[in-house]
Amino acid sequence: PLPTSILPEWPAGANGTVRAGMKDHSKGKRVTRKSLSAWLVWGVGLAVVGGVVLGLPASVLHAEGNPSPAVTAEAWKSMVDDAGVAQIVASQVKAIDKSMKSAGTFRRALKKVEITGRILAIAGNVETFRAEGDGAKKGAALREAGLALTKAATDKKFEEAEKALATVKAFPSSIEPAADGKPTDWKSLMDMDGLMTGVASADNELKAIVTGKPEDFKKNAKDAASWGMLMAYFGRVTREHEADEDWKKWCDDMSTHSLALAKALTDKDLNAAKASRDELMKSCEACHEAYRVDE
Repeated sequence: PLPTSILPEWPAGANGTVRAGMKDHSKGKRVTRKSLSAWLVWGVGLAVVGGVVLGLPASVLHAEGNPSPAVTAEAWKSMVDDAGVAQIVASQVKAIDKSMKSAGTFRRALKKVEITGRILAIAGNVETFRAEGDGAKKGAALREAGLALTKAATDKKFEEAEKALATVKAFPSSIEPAADGKPTDWKSLMDMDGLMTGVASADNELKAIVTGKPEDFKKNAKDAASWGMLMAYFGRVTREHEADEDWKKWCDDMSTHSLALAKALTDKDLNAAKASRDELMKSCEACHEAYRVDE
């Protein structure tokens, strides 16, 4: 289960259920629509930005080993541009900067570094959809560097983590392209617990900027937009974890609000940012009523 200290703010009466639901799910109980799945709703409601199924050629969609056709190149391209991708990667590097200062700080932040590595792997996999040629190969290289960072954290090897992070920092201009730029399966990059941890971190950042001092908002909003875009990434990947059409409906329903929040932050529009986050909370609460963990 996730530490309760990183859970985002919820509508009145929801926090206790969220925590209980997450604990129940971590024991392996199946998520259904019959009981209240707080943590699942939590992930779908906040992070999930839907994937619009816009087609790839049948030969690509049905090729052995390719990811689900629910996430396509055109869907990714419509969500984020090159500058946005670079901003997301930079924000993740910044998030673990202090943790990578020494072997000591690294050992005290192993879980954070592990999750950040997986987030970077997701960002790289996105590029294998968005980009072509060397661009896709550079995305694959970023994905592998992210996974190497995760492995280094899991194995508690600081020097290996430093090497992986150096490769990440070289993206996109000077990273060595991988041998090929093929996408990999989303579920192999991050499981649901990892996604929920990432969602919590992203929402904490978004909550802080939207509910903080107006002068801080004006100063930091544009940079914070990367966390809104990251929410969209989580949404696309979370969408791939369940086949239920209602699940996908919630993903699609949340996409407008998530992208609107990122845009409001980019535009430094505090009122619009607050309104967008409020809509995210309302959608989360509605989804909360639809999904729960069986007792």
